[in-house]
Amino acid sequence: MIKKQRMREDTTGWKGRCMEIVSRVSHSNLDGKNIHDGKLLKMFLGLNWWATQDWRVSFGYGASNLNKDDIPGITNSFHFRIQWIY
Repeated sequence: MIKKQRMREDTTGWKGRCMEIVSRVSHSNLDGKNIHDGKLLKMFLGLNWWATQDWRVSFGYGASNLNKDDIPGITNSFHFRIQWIY
């Protein structure tokens, strides 16, 4: 019988139960020679909770702002994810 070896081995004794704060900001200029699609600004702030080494719960909020032809467009988003890392 062949045992499946885990892709990552823990040598630190870490058992999980920690939190991470994550953030991301991006800016894109979508204008070109013949294309005028505006400017896009995206921001994201999230929180990851590692219940164990293998289970993660993530919450996040994102805001996007697109300015095209001097007309602003704003999109808000909420994210939730439960992930099992095998």
